Amino acid sequence: MITDEIKKIDSSPGKVKEFGWVMAIFFGLLGCFWFWRGKPSSVIFLGTAAVFGALTLFARPVLKPLQKVWMMFAVLMGWLMSRVILGILFYLVITPIALFLRFTKKDLLDMKLDPSASSYWKHRANEPEARTHCERQF
Repeated sequence: MITDEIKKIDSSPGKVKEFGWVMAIFFGLLGCFWFWRGKPSSVIFLGTAAVFGALTLFARPVLKPLQKVWMMFAVLMGWLMSRVILGILFYLVITPIALFLRFTKKDLLDMKLDPSASSYWKHRANEPEARTHCERQF
């Protein structure tokens, strides 16, 4: 489950290098934005970007534990958010539709039992079975 995903985190040299550059670019862009806005905290972000860039170029093994922790955080966040989003979707979309259909007594699946029916078989109109019909199913 989630522990399996954490164990499968790829910390190969290429992934660590990619992580280092992504973090350097992210903090660099954030620092540039804050510098453009005239905030003194831009120096912190630009310095962090420079540190990530330097570590990526010269000391990549130092980034490996950081990358592992960051990816563990990403896996945990993905696990949590998928449940939150699916819960919101269920309770805000599917439940109101189901309540509306029950309120209006709609039976979209034809599941009502009819004691007077001899069979529940639905007869289809006879269509000629052409070869093109089988080849183009959709």
